[in-house]
Amino acid sequence: MGYSMKLRHLAAALLAALILSGVHGSKETRWTAPRLFPGTLLEATYTPTPIQSLQSGMIDLASATSNTATITSVNTSSAALIFLGNRNNNNTTSANQWLCRVALTNATTVTATRGASQAGAQECGFTVLEYLPQFIKSVQAGTISLTSVTTNTATITSVNTAKAYVAYLGVDTGDTNSPTTPDISMTRVSLQSATSVQAAHFAGSAFAFNVGYQVVEFK
Repeated sequence: MGYSMKLRHLAAALLAALILSGVHGSKETRWTAPRLFPGTLLEATYTPTPIQSLQSGMIDLASATSNTATITSVNTSSAALIFLGNRNNNNTTSANQWLCRVALTNATTVTATRGASQAGAQECGFTVLEYLPQFIKSVQAGTISLTSVTTNTATITSVNTAKAYVAYLGVDTGDTNSPTTPDISMTRVSLQSATSVQAAHFAGSAFAFNVGYQVVEFK
C-alpha cells in the first residue's frame, strides 16, 4: 500500500474515533454549531433532545377555589403547559366545583382554578414541558369566555399554523348544574386560523365558562 493511501486510512480512522467519542458543546450549541473540538465544525449525525426540562405535578383544590404548585424555574417563552385532567371526591358536586383550569402563572408557578369550593378533594394534574429556546418561536396563553353562547374566539398574534398547536388547559365556571349536563359542561378548543383560537360547547349557559388555552409555535 502506498504512503499516501496509508495516510488516508489513518486520517479516516482518526476522524471515526473522534466522532465516536462524542460531539462536544452544550446541548444548546450542539444544534446550531456542533463541534468535535474547539474551532472545528462538524455536521451532527445524531439527534439530541429538544427538551430543556420536564416537570409534572398535581394541585389540590380541597376547600379552595384556587391553589398553586411551585416548580423549578422555566423560560416561559419556551415552556408548554399540559393539562392532565382532574378528579373530584364528591359525587354530589356541581359543575362549578368539579371543573378546573390550569395556567402557567410565572416561571415558577402553576395555578389551578375552579368556580366554587367544597370540602372534598379536587385534584388537577399538569405537566410543564420546557423546550430549548431555539425550537420555539412563540408561546401565547389565555382564556375564552362562553356566557350564553356556544362558541367564542380569542385573537392571538399571528402564527404559522403548519408549525403551531393549541392545548386545552381546562375550564372554570359558575355553573351550579350537576354533571348530568355534559352538553353544557364539556368544552373544547381549536386553532381556527393564524390569529384565532375558538372555544366551544354544544349548549350555551347563562353561567360563565372560562376556557383555558395555550398556543405553542415552533420555528
